[in-house]
Amino acid sequence: MGARGAGRGRPRSISAEAVLSVALKLFVERGYEAVTVEEIATAAGTSRRSMFRLFPQKSDLVWGGLSEVQALILQHIEHAVHSEERIPVWEMLVDAYVGALTDAAEVMVFSRDRLRIIASTPSLAGLSTANRRQVVEAIAGHVCTYEGHTDLLRGRVLATMVGEITGQGLWWWATQEEGDDYVDVVVRALGQVPVAATVRPQ
Repeated sequence: MGARGAGRGRPRSISAEAVLSVALKLFVERGYEAVTVEEIATAAGTSRRSMFRLFPQKSDLVWGGLSEVQALILQHIEHAVHSEERIPVWEMLVDAYVGALTDAAEVMVFSRDRLRIIASTPSLAGLSTANRRQVVEAIAGHVCTYEGHTDLLRGRVLATMVGEITGQGLWWWATQEEGDDYVDVVVRALGQVPVAATVRPQ
């Protein structure tokens, strides 16, 4: 009985980063839809149950880190809204996005592959629509509070602009084979917007 029990025990624990690294490698090689959760768990040397404790849904392996970045962006914007300092709203939004992306350096290690996988997988890309709408609504409300008005249309437009332009910058970065720091690319993308386009009409 002792010999038989010696081979048993809990599955080897594994970090989320290790599972993520294995999963993204498989997704890039074979495509997101073609890879099963069981295959990821086996390749990572863990159990399906242990993997689901780290990533409750398969899509979390791709979207998880990007959601962390969005949370950081909202934190930076909320901090600016509650600060007494007031700079033009577009500058505030740019500072918040750039600051959040800088803070997210560890998460962004996997983002190049994540963005490529999302772009090549319609089912994943579709998940972003509702998520983006929620983020736009949250930022739009913050814009109104920051500028002291109730013009939610303006808030939504500015929130959509900063989000889409940042997304274009990250997509450009992700599709390049090498080179370019992702923050530098996003700063360059956001810098394409004429200041006049973001100034509130009197």
